Amino acid sequence: MDVKEVLELADELALDKTGKYLDDIQKDTLRGIWERKKYLEIAKACNCSETHVKKVASKLFKLFSERVTDKSLKKTNFRATMERYEISQSSNFVNFNIVQKSSINVCTDTLNHKQNSPPTQNSNENNTQQKLDLRDAPDLKTFYNYPNSPLTTLENAIAHQNCRLLNITGMSGIGKSAIARHLIPLIQTQFDRIIWRSLRTSPPLETTLKNLIQFLSHQNPPFAPPYQGG
Repeated sequence: MDVKEVLELADELALDKTGKYLDDIQKDTLRGIWERKKYLEIAKACNCSETHVKKVASKLFKLFSERVTDKSLKKTNFRATMERYEISQSSNFVNFNIVQKSSINVCTDTLNHKQNSPPTQNSNENNTQQKLDLRDAPDLKTFYNYPNSPLTTLENAIAHQNCRLLNITGMSGIGKSAIARHLIPLIQTQFDRIIWRSLRTSPPLETTLKNLIQFLSHQNPPFAPPYQGG
């Protein structure tokens, strides 16, 4: 779990609790706490008093305590508690539904041929950029895989069970995007194209479809800036 995931979880909790997202001071306070900064440092960065930052932090700790732990949260144990929470949740969040090949019209001969034929070195080197469009994907971070882990389960479902659809569900901040990102290198040779799209910025459907068509037709669309609405 990193500070971005913590902020996302906090936003979700705040929205559920108050109907509003975190404001800038709340985000800056939470970010400073995660980075183990002193309250005075956070206050200077936020252009407010240390007392105000402490009050904001206290409300944030209460918000998290109601969801992630029965123990009292404070500045000194917040990060360690959240990291333990992520570990405790990681083995419980993967819920995937398999759409069998008989439910979807697919060319299974082509699929099986690609699964059994190792990619050539030239293909790996020259076509990787063309095959992958991960502009919206998070950066890869250290991930500890192990037998029967969610990552192993997902890889096996795609590689050996003819899975056509995976649905990964769970609370914000517990690693859904991370496990999906680490799954890509394990299964990318089995697909002609892999596309990662985030709908967080709510781009228009027309824009998304145009971008996907360009990529699928080898037109290499430019990396467009995030949609800002309008």
